[in-house]
Amino acid sequence: MRHNPLSTYETFTGFILDWHITGFFPNGTDCDHDPDLYEPKRSRHWKHDYLAPWGGATNIQDLPKPKGNCPVEWMFIRGEPAAPKIFLQSFLRSCPDLARAFPGEAQWDHQWYALALLQSDRPQDAELRLCGNDGCQAWWNGQLVLEEHSWHKLAYDLNIVPVALRKGRNALLLKLDRFGLLARLTAPGGARIKDNVCSLGGATPKAKPPGTFEQLTRYARTLKVTQPLRATTPAQYRRWRHDALAHFHRCIGPFPRLPARPPKPALVERTACDGYTRFRYHLSREAGSIMPVYVLQPEARRFNGRSVICPHGHGQDDKVVAGIQPPAKPYNNWCGNFTGNYAELLAQAGFLTATWSERTLSHERQDLPGREDPCNIAGLCAGAMGMTLPGLNLFDLHGVADFVSKLKGVDPARMGVTGLSGGGTMTYLAGAYDDRFRAVAIFCGMFSYADYAVEGGCGQQVVPGLYPQLDVGELLCLVAPRPLLLAQGRRDVLFSMPLLHRYARQARAAYRLLDREDHVEVCIYDLAHQVNIQAAIDFFTRRL
Repeated sequence: MRHNPLSTYETFTGFILDWHITGFFPNGTDCDHDPDLYEPKRSRHWKHDYLAPWGGATNIQDLPKPKGNCPVEWMFIRGEPAAPKIFLQSFLRSCPDLARAFPGEAQWDHQWYALALLQSDRPQDAELRLCGNDGCQAWWNGQLVLEEHSWHKLAYDLNIVPVALRKGRNALLLKLDRFGLLARLTAPGGARIKDNVCSLGGATPKAKPPGTFEQLTRYARTLKVTQPLRATTPAQYRRWRHDALAHFHRCIGPFPRLPARPPKPALVERTACDGYTRFRYHLSREAGSIMPVYVLQPEARRFNGRSVICPHGHGQDDKVVAGIQPPAKPYNNWCGNFTGNYAELLAQAGFLTATWSERTLSHERQDLPGREDPCNIAGLCAGAMGMTLPGLNLFDLHGVADFVSKLKGVDPARMGVTGLSGGGTMTYLAGAYDDRFRAVAIFCGMFSYADYAVEGGCGQQVVPGLYPQLDVGELLCLVAPRPLLLAQGRRDVLFSMPLLHRYARQARAAYRLLDREDHVEVCIYDLAHQVNIQAAIDFFTRRL
């Protein structure tokens, strides 16, 4: 077997990329179940030991010899260092034997086993940091060390298990339910483990010629940002910023034209609420259309003189963010403390806030019938006219900011912007596009364009043509020197901590040139895809 070092991704070390797998086996899962995030998963056959032909899971200390009574013999797969999440879908595209054994991507009723063999030159204490789609059972050298079985995708370091490496060969066996796994081995506390630990790999199965998505994946891995920030002086930063901002503006595209004398905003609803008054306005947009906007004005005794614009994201429209209704499906909520109503919570804390009905993402402005992703269709329609969907949403965000800045008691110099998920994407786009927003707070909203190219995004998140000249980290550098909060839930299964740390390093490099490195703040909190509302309140109180 080949001896391969453990891999590093961003600053996270110890990723295990070499796996021997077998399956697939029925799990007895109700495939029509529509679960909440981290809701326990109940499968009739989860406890069944399909490795009984080899003496059972507790006896797997090495790669079992082939036996003919399993649907697939043990097969070797190896992940990529640039993408340490092991997704079966990527291997199904290129491996005919694996694809034939798989019950189909639409079928969630399957389980499989993955075995990693690790060689250590000496005994030492370590930590397993692992996660499986919908949980996993984990055996370390034959001992069951983890059983976690709930509905979720992959999150970095979701489970941390102390283990003892013995000298020589060590076996990590996982039973998995659904599509993927993510595992790394570190020293206690998360430090890099000594280099005398390696994983043992085999020969990869014969691959078929790559198709469209495999070709795109391979090409995406070859690209690098062509205009990174390499400035060493403030003057060099300003020149870089001028060129990068010009490219960003070109990619965002033109805004629609409004009439020379558009109708004035119309107040259509006023509601007294707990600690604030909620106003609903209709603002005019292109071609005689309107945009619903909610403004939440705190009681006079609570108002702190600051205002925050609050874009929403997918699945949580303006009515959710404004606290009018709960989310239709809180599949990313966890711990029972829903904070998707961040415009309302900030208003109750004394901030004037505004949110609005975004194109394709809210019920009032989503008029596409059928099952297609309206973001993608709207992006294509906008592109046919030389515009982009992110640009249209940015155009609306500017309209909201213009309107709010003229309200009585609002100081335009004390206006911030914050959002979650797709709202987080709009937050960094708005912060980079111009400097009207004096403080910028992004919650669970930063992906990389290299990953969008592999995993896909949506028309609302991806600015056409931005990459590879720039990526999200470069956009954050455009926010400097204004205060910037990068916040990420540790249990979030959509966005990742490694990227958060990379972007924080990139942003700090720009802020350091302007002697404002302390204006970049990082907040990692033990929630899922949610806003840490106290972090938002503290940040805007100090920075606006």
